[in-house]
Amino acid sequence: MVVPLAGFLGCGAGITALCAVPVEWYLAIWAALFGSFAGITIRMILERRRFDRSR
Repeated sequence: MVVPLAGFLGCGAGITALCAVPVEWYLAIWAALFGSFAGITIRMILERRRFDRSR
């Protein structure tokens, strides 16, 4: 999840190669990574609760 943030901050710091990618793309990549992380975490929590109830 650090790569989109590093690209966004690098563009602000003056690294011109990172400015070639629009900010919206950085935000979309970050949202996709965070969303998949949140989804997997929620699924693991629900699966653990289901396993605990079955004992």
